[in-house]
Amino acid sequence: MFATHDSIPKKFIKNWKALFLLTATLAAAGAAGASGNFDRPRGIYALDSALGSTNNGVSMRDANMRTNSFVTGYALRTAWDVLEPAPGQFDFTIIDWNVRKLAARGKKLSYMMLPIDPPWIAQTPGVVTWFDTDPKMNRLRPVPWDEFLLDRLALFIHALAEHEIDGVKFKDHPTLDVLNLGFAGAGLAIRDPSVKLRDMAGYSRAALSNAVMTNLRIGVTNFPGRFVQIEFWPVVDAQNSPTLWEFLRLGILGEFNGETRPRVGFWMENLAASRPAPNTDPVMGRPTTTFGAPLYLSQTNTWVGFQALTSWLQPFNNFNSQVTNATPADGLKYASDTFGCTYFEFYVSDIDRLAWRADFEQWHARLFPPETISATVLNDGVRVEWPSWSGGVYQVESSVDFVAWQTNSLWLLASNSVTAWTEPATQPARYYRLRILP
Repeated sequence: MFATHDSIPKKFIKNWKALFLLTATLAAAGAAGASGNFDRPRGIYALDSALGSTNNGVSMRDANMRTNSFVTGYALRTAWDVLEPAPGQFDFTIIDWNVRKLAARGKKLSYMMLPIDPPWIAQTPGVVTWFDTDPKMNRLRPVPWDEFLLDRLALFIHALAEHEIDGVKFKDHPTLDVLNLGFAGAGLAIRDPSVKLRDMAGYSRAALSNAVMTNLRIGVTNFPGRFVQIEFWPVVDAQNSPTLWEFLRLGILGEFNGETRPRVGFWMENLAASRPAPNTDPVMGRPTTTFGAPLYLSQTNTWVGFQALTSWLQPFNNFNSQVTNATPADGLKYASDTFGCTYFEFYVSDIDRLAWRADFEQWHARLFPPETISATVLNDGVRVEWPSWSGGVYQVESSVDFVAWQTNSLWLLASNSVTAWTEPATQPARYYRLRILP
């Protein structure tokens, strides 16, 4: 039996693109949502750390940049309070530094703004606050729905977007690909910080929803054409139908639907996979579809992204059991098959391990499948040919009207960098496209 689009719900099919015209007109497919044909970020990004070159005694957090062919770019994290230490006084040196280095290396930037709000915001008279007992904070912070906080966030993000790096505004810089601007007043995520969102002064679903939507509107408005994503956990309050996270999820997907406003992606920083013994099934992937429900249920509406929970090679924070006997490839496959994920952030200890390099290279090839196919009209048929990766699985489909498609080939396993298939009977003005399994 031939697999069809609908029978592969966890696989990826990219938007079909018309690419070539001979007697046959061709279309190629890469990776995208099973029933959601929309653009999305993709690739393997190296995650930064506090280490790096120093500029005026400050780390530029660039030590983990990698130039491996399978590394798409660099995930840089900086905090709001560092970039705007006083109202209207901006210091974007660290962003300039990393953008220039990445541009010189031909790599992309995934920028995460840690929403550690500047202390002066909570110190402003009239601001509604809560006390963050996180040891890294241990101070008053504004509640996420405070109007002054949201006004200052809008001013800051606009300044960041308009900031020029060698004559190019940051929002327009070709190095910038993905942004995660966090959730101001809380953390990097729609997630309970040390005080639950529902227990903060002035909480209501309407107030929280307005704060979330305002954060996202600020992001997509100031950074048009970039992939804006936010971390999303299954938060709850006293109401159960719908749950708080489902209420927020539906609101986000309803507004940021690719038509009213650009889509925003959902992201989590807890991708892991373990095995009972080396090379032994089953693979236990995390997050589960229950814990990761906001992402799992949204994969046909928007994209999903993941950061590794820990390093597989050098686990930290007692996460050893989460990655025992497994490899990053297990995590990649779990996230791909279960959540439709095409965007990944990994720790450099895993990226640097030679034994895992081939796996990373193979997954890079799967995330960036062939973009073109060509056709040659023969006396007794049509030969379709496309670039491929060894181990890739492809299927040829055709159409006479670019609307109704039929399967023409079995699943074809590629053994080298080019794959060809010949249809024995010619048919004028036929369209061809590829179905690709990651």
